[in-house]
Amino acid sequence: MSPDSDAPLDAATLAQVHQLYGAQSHLIDGGRAREWAATFTADGEFHSPTYPAPVTGTAELAAFAERFFSGARAAGVTPRHVITNIVAERSGTRALRVRAYLQIVSTPAGGSPAWTG
Repeated sequence: MSPDSDAPLDAATLAQVHQLYGAQSHLIDGGRAREWAATFTADGEFHSPTYPAPVTGTAELAAFAERFFSGARAAGVTPRHVITNIVAERSGTRALRVRAYLQIVSTPAGGSPAWTG
């Protein structure tokens, strides 16, 4: 746990974190960019080691998700985000720090899945 944690997270909060990450995966994979962006706060940030800089704010997040989905379609693949090893900790009184592993499975039409990302 982080130093500013008072207690472990309760099961309901952990379930909400898992639901959020699951919803985000389905939304971006389904091309629902604006809905994906809406899962972040207005000044929210998306960080990934595979992109050069964070994506910040609703408009940029939606544009990022649109590019991701259209890029997958142009490549002729169906993407699926697979998120595992979620760890959530308190970060102050009204925030959490969440870390997870992400793999993207890309399946070409009529082909076999390939792991990326």
